[in-house]
Amino acid sequence: MKTKKFNINLLKTSLLFFTFNLIFLSCNEEWLEPKPLSFLTPENTFTNEEGMNSAINNCRSLFRKEFAQRDPNYLPDYYLTDLAIIRSGGIRDAEQQMLPSGAGETEQSWSSGFDGVNYANLVISRTPDIDEDENVKNQLIAEGYFHRAYWYYKLVHQFGDVPLILEETTSPKLDFYTSTRDRILKTMREDLEFAVQWLPENAPPGAVSRSAGKHLLTRYYMALGDFDAAITVATEIIEGSGHHLMTTRFGVDKNDASKNVYWDLFQKENFSLPENKEGILISQDKYLMDGGTGGSDLMRTFVPAWYNSAMKDPAGKSGTTDGLNGEPLISRTGRGIGKFKMSNYFSREVWDDPSDVRHLYPNWFPMDSIYYNNPKSKYYGQSVQQQYCTDTLRCWDPFMYCKVYVYEDDKPPGSGLNPTGGTTDWYIFRLAETYLLRAEAYVWKNNLAAAAADVNAIRARVNAAPLVPGQMSIETILDERARELFLEELRKSELTRISFLMAKLNLRGYSLENFSESNFWYDRIIEKNIYYRTNYIYGGFSYKMLPHNVLWPVPEDAISSNSQGRINQNYGYVGYEDNVTPKDE
Repeated sequence: MKTKKFNINLLKTSLLFFTFNLIFLSCNEEWLEPKPLSFLTPENTFTNEEGMNSAINNCRSLFRKEFAQRDPNYLPDYYLTDLAIIRSGGIRDAEQQMLPSGAGETEQSWSSGFDGVNYANLVISRTPDIDEDENVKNQLIAEGYFHRAYWYYKLVHQFGDVPLILEETTSPKLDFYTSTRDRILKTMREDLEFAVQWLPENAPPGAVSRSAGKHLLTRYYMALGDFDAAITVATEIIEGSGHHLMTTRFGVDKNDASKNVYWDLFQKENFSLPENKEGILISQDKYLMDGGTGGSDLMRTFVPAWYNSAMKDPAGKSGTTDGLNGEPLISRTGRGIGKFKMSNYFSREVWDDPSDVRHLYPNWFPMDSIYYNNPKSKYYGQSVQQQYCTDTLRCWDPFMYCKVYVYEDDKPPGSGLNPTGGTTDWYIFRLAETYLLRAEAYVWKNNLAAAAADVNAIRARVNAAPLVPGQMSIETILDERARELFLEELRKSELTRISFLMAKLNLRGYSLENFSESNFWYDRIIEKNIYYRTNYIYGGFSYKMLPHNVLWPVPEDAISSNSQGRINQNYGYVGYEDNVTPKDE
């Protein structure tokens, strides 16, 4: 197959590469001065495979910001869903805080998404002119297509209609126009269909393999409602890629009989092991590696502040302490700040089998494993009791221990230092999700027996009872995704994808015409997340969500600085009244 043809007029300029957000979000002279990224050098760098690989590596490095750093970009994909809320920082009252003038992490999602698009566009736009054969060019373009499609998948399920940018931006550009979500999905699908022919079947950790391309293509087929194609491509991964679900012990703790294979999947040493055949695409982040993050802070974010003075003992005294002298309980759990609070749905209601090892220690850390550890308490050594805790939102929450516990290389247990979560690789795509995507496609096609078989393949290895075809529904798939893929899936994006499908198919009274006034995303959050359902008040904020928040506000600066074009605003936010018809072809 020949390399695709591109308009490369932009490559003739001597200006250096701008990141999209620098061009896009401001118009003052300081921001419009050329500021090349650190990995870029002048034009002659990108003349061969080696030079383009440096650009590819920069695309891959963006995954660390998504999943590995303190406050990674995926956080709003959890706390704006049925699974959780955020206690401090972030958006709690969407009516008051989710605004075009600045919505914190949603605004960051816009800029990081278009950074990813432009990084990929550099590869796609410049590769046709490098001095290499067509096979090398096609392989490079294939990975560029993958990265661009990855970011657009997020953007269209966070913001809906957005600008479709298919060439590297090398100079200030102020005439962007919004394209429809449908147009973007179809364009990215076509690109990925090309990409999966050229991506390598086997790739080193952190690089994009053919299976990774097919997994993302499966998501696109699902988003477009092409369920037959989704089933076909997912089946190619499940049956013919060399990947398989891990059902036997492996890795660093494989001889520890107190652990199990689900625990093994999430140990920092095990993600990128050759024997781990379940990982399809894995972000790389290791201690002291060049370009690493310095730590995930998973324990800090997701472990409750159980040591806080609000954790009273039955005598009304402070029953717990974080102790800075190698406190063994702190070494086990890390020093969390209770930034996230899991919904009752995720903590309790979704777990349908008491034998499911995902909800048992050591994979799950129940609060009765926390004990009064303050030597001054006469209840020392006894399990903490919720009735005496004066701040349960911050201090009382069980957590998925196997995914949250990440020891720090420079803070070993017993060191007397408070761990918050060290560097670790992380799954971007894992085969378990491929099974669940295929199961969902079978549900849409009403092949409930096949859907149950895929769900039960996941449940069997965690000792959960099989489900029968009559239990299969979209809700059942979402329940299993929550149990299996917590902190891996982009929950908000997947809920929005399903919401668009229901509206497109006019199911349950939903339609595309009034999508932002009535949608499945909102109804599920209100049904499952008691904090949003009751407008729970904490710290001066009421937890509130509205139907139009299914699509996030486009940053005001992005619209106002685009003086020669029009970027539309989403329904329900200031500026929507100035929208024009988005491009659809």
